[in-house]
Amino acid sequence: MPRASHRGSGVGAQTLFGWIAHEEDADRYAIAKLGLSAPHAGTLQDPQAPAKEPHSMKTSRALYQWALPLRLFCVRVLNYVVARVPSLALRRLWYQHVLGIRFYRDASVSSGAYVWFNGIRDTRRAGIQIGRNSRINRRCTLDVRSGLTIGENVRICPEVMILGGAHDHNDPTFRTVDAGPVTIEDHVSIGPRALILPGVTIGRGAVVVARSVVTKSVPPMTVVAGIPAKPVADRGSNVLAFGVDRPLPPCD
Repeated sequence: MPRASHRGSGVGAQTLFGWIAHEEDADRYAIAKLGLSAPHAGTLQDPQAPAKEPHSMKTSRALYQWALPLRLFCVRVLNYVVARVPSLALRRLWYQHVLGIRFYRDASVSSGAYVWFNGIRDTRRAGIQIGRNSRINRRCTLDVRSGLTIGENVRICPEVMILGGAHDHNDPTFRTVDAGPVTIEDHVSIGPRALILPGVTIGRGAVVVARSVVTKSVPPMTVVAGIPAKPVADRGSNVLAFGVDRPLPPCD
């Protein structure tokens, strides 16, 4: 893929989202300052004796721990609000600089789409990316908890749901399991209200018919349909001409 585009990411916008976007560095600084990551040194008289933690440090530690869920709450509220703002540039700034999603040139996420994540650091480590000229339409759900890679010239129609998490139905606690990332390769088209389950790879040039439920990987250049989705046709190699032939609108 070509290098990701960061057009429109001015100094003002980076300042606006800076307190959230660089939260990993802030966490490391706060942890080092509060001494949360290492035991305190002993006294000069007895190096083995544990030092007493000052009252002010205990208070700072408690405030820091209290602030973590509050910050995550604020990020999720802002994520919900920004997703509905009719400004493509603002949404790209949010997804790139706060959530750490890599956008390539002319990739877009329409207003009303929902990005589902556990936390900012997890999202950044997962390496989420949306390839050049790819379009994600309104009211789609992108579950990025286990990782998501979308290739170039991908068309995802409205209300598609891509899931990245699952539960172990044999576990007494119904625990969440990592079912693996979802990969959508170049020139894929996914019809309205299709459901993509975790761990699936949709091969290059494949087509998922509307309302299909994809439970396993789809071979390249294959049309799948149904519940569960099964191959119904093959595509010719000369049909991969989809691309962006007009500039992205500033508002949608």
